[in-house]
Amino acid sequence: MQPSPSELRYRDFFEDVPVGLFALAPDGRILDANPAMVSMLRYPSREALLETNAADFQLDPADAVRIAEKLRDGGEITDLNVQLVLPDGSTAWLLTNARAARDESGGVLYYQGTIQDITDHHRAELEERRIARRFRDLFESSPEAVFVQSVDGVILDANHEACALCGRSHDDLVGSKIDGIIPPENLAKLTSWLPNLVRGEVIRSEIVIRSAEGRVTPVALSCGRIEFAGRPALLLHARDIGDQKRLQEQFLQSQKMEAIGRMAGGIAHDFNNLLTAIIGYNELVLSGLNVQDPLWRSSEEVRKTAERAARLTRQLLAFSRKQTLEPRIVDLNACVSEIEKMLHRLLGDDIELSVIPSPKAACVRADPSQLEQVIINIAVNARDAMPSGGQLFVRISNVALAANSEAAPDLPAGDYVVLRITDTGSGMTEEVRARIFEPFFTTKEPGKGTGLGLATSYGIVKQSGGRILCNTSPHRGTTFSIYLPQVIGKPEPISIESLGPLPRGTETILVVEDAAAVRGLIVRVLHSLGYRLLEAENGFDALTIIDRCGVRSIDLVLTDVTMPKMGGRELIERIRAEQPRMRVLFTSGTPGADLDLKPHFEQPGAAFLHKPFTPADLARLVRTVLSQPLDPPHLHGAVTSAARAA
Repeated sequence: MQPSPSELRYRDFFEDVPVGLFALAPDGRILDANPAMVSMLRYPSREALLETNAADFQLDPADAVRIAEKLRDGGEITDLNVQLVLPDGSTAWLLTNARAARDESGGVLYYQGTIQDITDHHRAELEERRIARRFRDLFESSPEAVFVQSVDGVILDANHEACALCGRSHDDLVGSKIDGIIPPENLAKLTSWLPNLVRGEVIRSEIVIRSAEGRVTPVALSCGRIEFAGRPALLLHARDIGDQKRLQEQFLQSQKMEAIGRMAGGIAHDFNNLLTAIIGYNELVLSGLNVQDPLWRSSEEVRKTAERAARLTRQLLAFSRKQTLEPRIVDLNACVSEIEKMLHRLLGDDIELSVIPSPKAACVRADPSQLEQVIINIAVNARDAMPSGGQLFVRISNVALAANSEAAPDLPAGDYVVLRITDTGSGMTEEVRARIFEPFFTTKEPGKGTGLGLATSYGIVKQSGGRILCNTSPHRGTTFSIYLPQVIGKPEPISIESLGPLPRGTETILVVEDAAAVRGLIVRVLHSLGYRLLEAENGFDALTIIDRCGVRSIDLVLTDVTMPKMGGRELIERIRAEQPRMRVLFTSGTPGADLDLKPHFEQPGAAFLHKPFTPADLARLVRTVLSQPLDPPHLHGAVTSAARAA
């Protein structure tokens, strides 16, 4: 019997359609399959496939269970993705649809259905998911805050760091507007970038991010255009630069402090010359006046004012860390104990002072008078911060610091003595705290403070090899912590020079000083004490005098360090090339000059005198240098004063 035209058309369609078509018996036998299905399942022929039972297919076990359940329950499978291992060992992903053909009583005659090979699509989908997971991992593991923002300002996604920076959960942040975390002035900047960003530019700038708690964090922002969920969006990378900003500010502060220190040192040099003349000549005037003389009181006021000016100069030098210290081993417990009564008087009755000494020895190497100045300066500031009264605690303790310790990260590891001075006063804001060690910075009313107290303390502690730190906040008081390296040894007693008549002499002294007023004072004082004097304005003139008079006719060269044409250092080096045993007294108002000249005056017959000085200081040190015994004469021609006298 010949097939009908419709049967022929169906057979042609069955044979040519690119989708796999099959008929499956209820017991799993494959009743029919078109060429497309044979090809998809990698069988050599239709006959070979028809000899196979569906139960023999190597399906994923989960897929096999799902197929069986669907056929049993309703006899229909719709768009089911199944994984199948093909006869050649490869794996294919198939999209399967099937339904049952039933007889009049509802019994299943066979199942008919389709399969489509979606292996390439499935692999592409898996790769897309893998890439998405990788992106998500990178997105979440980034150390920077990353936001995805729509062009109209809605946050579409944010990583963990972004949520932490904003102080909000992921669900709370995503979907909110960007203006909730970026202040208006920064938002206007971001909005102005939009045309450039849409064109594909990447823009970098600095803005601030505002957290839910109101905390403002400066960030370095990088912003570019991306596609997100099929739409144009912006990708924002925000790196917290708060620590970097603080370090930059500290560096700039350090540079500024160093520059002011250099300026202070230069001012001090000139100022010390003026003060030397003022103090010296005034002392001469006072020495010739009776206490009842009307001019005596005026001269006494000049003396007091000059001394205050000298103290101010020392404060400038202390800030620049170039003043001369007289360090010795000091027990910090004893140092605080000695000024405790003074502190009580300084603070007044409405401030309770508590001193807690260290139970162990607390020895440091420092200038005791300068340490006292540091404590007094901090106590004065504490008193002013407690106008209605309060408490001041002075604690001394011994600590061992590790390298990069949290307490004092810039100090090397070692043993330290810590002096903590804590008040219960008004405290300071962070902006004020950042400037407290600047010279002339003060929050006090005009006339109530110079702004040098803490700057001086900073310089003294720094020059003593320590650090001074401040911890404060508004309405919670202030604590200054002073770290000084601990030393082992017994405290050294302070020698007190006995006073009395000024010593006299008859030796010849060459005075080399470019400041005419200072030179005139030195000559006048020493001449009145019996010395023979020669004068020179600078080192070059001094050598001319020596050539004329002969180096052996001079017993002492008293020279300033810094002078035009030729300074004191070069002058003495030239003189000692001919006369190694020449006695020398250097003077200078230049900060640190004594440190530079130590090789010259740390030997018999040499010394250093700081400006400003009094006539008494000058007279005693000149006599000390002239009276010092010298080493036995060398063989290259030095002669003793006795030989010269002969």
